[in-house]
This record gives sequence, C-alpha cells and structure tokens, in this order.
Amino acid sequence: MIDPQTDALSFARYRKEAKSLNDRPVFLMWGAFAGVSAETVLITCSEQFQQAPSKAKSQVIYDWLVNQDNKKASRYGWGAINLQADGIQDIPSVNTAVNKIYEDSKYYAARKTWIGKLRNQIDNTLGNIPAPDMYDPILEIAIKAAYSSSTGDNSFSMFKLEKINPREQAGMVNRLKAMELLEKEFRKAGFNTAKMGFRLPFRFR
Repeated sequence: MIDPQTDALSFARYRKEAKSLNDRPVFLMWGAFAGVSAETVLITCSEQFQQAPSKAKSQVIYDWLVNQDNKKASRYGWGAINLQADGIQDIPSVNTAVNKIYEDSKYYAARKTWIGKLRNQIDNTLGNIPAPDMYDPILEIAIKAAYSSSTGDNSFSMFKLEKINPREQAGMVNRLKAMELLEKEFRKAGFNTAKMGFRLPFRFR
C-alpha cells in the first residue's frame, strides 16, 4: 500500500492508467528532460506489475530502475532511481525495505530459467512469483523524487515537448537512446509499453 500522503501528491495519479493514460507520453518525456527518467518509468509501469507480477518484469525493473550498479545503460548515462535522496538513507525502515527488494530481485532473476531453478532452491517464503507489492517502497520514493524535481526550469506544469532539444541539451540524446532500449526490454518482459506512455517517434543508431 502507498502511504496516503504520497498518494496525495500530484504525480501519484500517473501510476493509474485510468487517470493518466493520455498524459503519460508527456510525463515520460518530462522525466527525460528533468533527469528523473527511471522514476517516471517506475511510476507508469507499477500498476501492470501489481496486476500481473512475473520474474521477467521484476528483472527488467531491477536491471533498469533499481540497480545502482546498472550496467545495461551505463554507457548512455542512464541512472537508477536515487535511493539516497532527501535523507532516505537515514530512515531504517526504508533501508530495510530497499535491501529486501535488492535481495528478492536477485532471487527471482536467478530462478528465471530452468537452469536457474535447478541451481537455486526455491524459497518457501518468497515462492516462485514476486509479490504484487514488491516494489511499492521504491515506488513511493520515485513519486516523491519526481515531485521534488518539478521546480524552476524543470517544472512539469510549465513543460512543453518543444523544450526538448537533443542537440543543445547535454546528455539528452543519450537519455533518449536509453529510453528506446529500455522500451524494447520492458516490452519483451511482458509490459504493455504503449499503455505506460511510450511513443517513440525517434530512432537512434
């Protein structure tokens, strides 16, 4: 369950398809513009994970959005969700929850293939399928981080797609490249990326 105070923040509505489907493409592009791409992706994919959790979905979430040693998109300067922001690292309950997500994510990734199942004995507590609320603690962090990033020139209420100028904005081309790769992997993992808000008119090679 999401904390009611977090759920009251304006960006919390983007986790619900029924409340934000038409606005999600702009929300994701604002995330790239404001440097909170991982946060906006987690917010828009969380409902699909909760409705139909799977090891494949858990793995792409962990690989792209949670893993602080992310190797998949490191060459594009893609960053995982900032779990050290706003004093979060000083809250014991959050630390415990995040550490558990790290370990559980690795467990499900290890059991994703039949060879992995042979090598990794099933944990009766975790089972074979992730819990629907597995990523909820990090989802709360993502909502708060996106909300706190919407200030000044990065304000979401003032954002227009015309503001994105890859040729002039440092790192923007790389962020969009990473978004394209992420979209492909999330789609392969079983996410409906169109419902998440991905509209990719660009192709980078």
